Amino acid sequence: MANNKNEVDRATKVITFRVTQSEFDRVSKMADSGGVSVSKLMRAAYTGNTIRSRSDEKAISELRRQGGLLKHILVLNKDGATINKLTPEIVKSLEALIPQIQKTILNIAAE
Repeated sequence: MANNKNEVDRATKVITFRVTQSEFDRVSKMADSGGVSVSKLMRAAYTGNTIRSRSDEKAISELRRQGGLLKHILVLNKDGATINKLTPEIVKSLEALIPQIQKTILNIAAE
């Protein structure tokens, strides 16, 4: 294999091995629950890499989006640009959510 930066290392080789029906069912279920193919699951198991499911990726993306919107609301409120000024209690509650969202993102990413 050349070390050319323009060359892409692609999965082109096939490995075939036999498993029992129960093993096949278990692996297929694991792949489905992770939202990945059996091939990707097996490569990750062999290489020791972790697989983050598509649903985890979507959850992280949504949490980041909501955190950004929350910060935007707080900035607009601070600058007086909102129609109805938020009460100090609401602002305090919303500000407390930001670290909780960040912590949740980190927890999902670590799994």
